[in-house]
Amino acid sequence: LHSSTQVNLIKLCVDYLILLCDSTSNVNRFSTLEGSLLSQMLELLIESMQGPCRGNQELIIKSEIVSSLNLIIDTKNEKENEVDNINSKNLGIKSLSCILLSASLEGRDDDLVHINLERRLMKRSLIEYKNKLEDSLHSLTVLTNKEKRLPTSHEASLFKKKQAALVAVSTVLLELEQKNLLLKTEIGKQSTSSALVESLRTGNNEQTSHKKRTEQKLLGVIEIAWRGQVERTCFPLPLEVKYL
Repeated sequence: LHSSTQVNLIKLCVDYLILLCDSTSNVNRFSTLEGSLLSQMLELLIESMQGPCRGNQELIIKSEIVSSLNLIIDTKNEKENEVDNINSKNLGIKSLSCILLSASLEGRDDDLVHINLERRLMKRSLIEYKNKLEDSLHSLTVLTNKEKRLPTSHEASLFKKKQAALVAVSTVLLELEQKNLLLKTEIGKQSTSSALVESLRTGNNEQTSHKKRTEQKLLGVIEIAWRGQVERTCFPLPLEVKYL
């Protein structure tokens, strides 16, 4: 007799990740091996949502994984997650968690994922991590400027990886802010579109008050009119942009 068993690898990965990150104490005590395993699972889940794959996006975000990501992003023990430990081989657990959140919002023209994240995501921790990334990137920029040199290959790699994390964090915060504005202003009406564009350009004070000038040099933001609404998208600016 021929028999087959279907296994939902994504669901198994989500369940195991939730089990691994079921408490603050567990997250704070990650060993190197556990951190490596967690990084691989996060990378798998990110890949499974990109494209985007709406089914995987909904399966993952409707689970309890958001609570686990809150614990990871909010952890104060930075042995495995420390921004300065991000290297060319690993974006870091916190950074990968932010990229996963960003991937869950990719290509969504509905409110399902946005509403789930708005209700369950600890945005305060996300903003604190964003500020920390900005500080770290700014310090590297100041160092190379002070010494009047280009970054070394190692510094350039660190800058690129941290910048990718900053793009992910900023994208999530912008997406949630943007969706709230769209719901409040009824973007389909022509009379409100100008007000919305101005609101998006101004941004939320709590998110933009920390080193606003620094952020503008680290990231670029472009506004795109798409399907009757304005989308604001972040992209990284290379170190060399300061010479233009």
